[in-house]
Formats: sequence, structure tokens, C-alpha cells
Amino acid sequence: MLPLTADGTLLLIRSWRVAVGGWCLEAPAGRCEPGESPCGTARRELSEETGARAGVLHPLGTVRPSSGSSNEEVHLFLAPDVRPGSPHHDDGEVIRPCPLPAAEALELATSGELQDAPTALALLRAHRLGLLPTVSPASTAAPTVLGQQR
Repeated sequence: MLPLTADGTLLLIRSWRVAVGGWCLEAPAGRCEPGESPCGTARRELSEETGARAGVLHPLGTVRPSSGSSNEEVHLFLAPDVRPGSPHHDDGEVIRPCPLPAAEALELATSGELQDAPTALALLRAHRLGLLPTVSPASTAAPTVLGQQR
């Protein structure tokens, strides 16, 4: 899920991923519990990993990230007005918050620096649908001279 705050910040996370031996920038995500809907899973994982709460969820589609070797499906969502809170991670999860302006996250996805495929695709789809702010709040500030506002 792409959790977007009212000020245009995406509440992304950095997760330690043993499989790649390093930190990965990604959107909150996880597996569906038995009987749980994809929307329910997205809300639960958002709360566990960031502490945030979502109102409306915009579906961005379902993808199969590795159809040649797995039948895994990933359901993509955008939550356009999340309310921040305190995370409560599952045992064994190593997660750090990494809030970023949506425009910066989109740039990381298009440059290849953000390598988590579902997160990158969700960003691109949300952008294509006009659901993401395209200008970073920092880029709208008055120009600075040696670090001081004009």
C-alpha cells in the first residue's frame, strides 16, 4: 500500500531483507491471513509497520511479480489521506520508517534506485492515474542563498 499523508508525504519503510543481505525501501506490505481480504491486509500491515490509519483505499491493480516461479499475487493500493501513528512490528521484523515526499519516491522508482518491484509499480500506476502530487513540498519553498530564505 502507498500511504500518502495530507501534505504529500509517503510513509515508506526500510526493511532488512535477509534474501538480499541489506535494507530495502518499500511500501508497507504483507501476506493475507486466512479469511482476510486484500483491503483488510493492507490496512493491518499499514498499522503494524507504520502505525498509520487509512480511510479510503484506491485499488491500483493486482500483479504477479514472479509468474515464472511463483503464483504469488500482490494487490496494490493507494491510501490518499492516512493519519500517522505509532508502529507495532511483528516479532522478527526489522523495519525503519522512511517518509519521503511523493515526488521524490517517484523519482527513486523511475531512476531504479527503489528496487522493490511492487512499490515501484504502485508508484508508477498512481502517478499515471494522477493520484500523486508531482511537486515535492521542498521544491516549492523560496530560493535560498547559503541556506537562508530570501
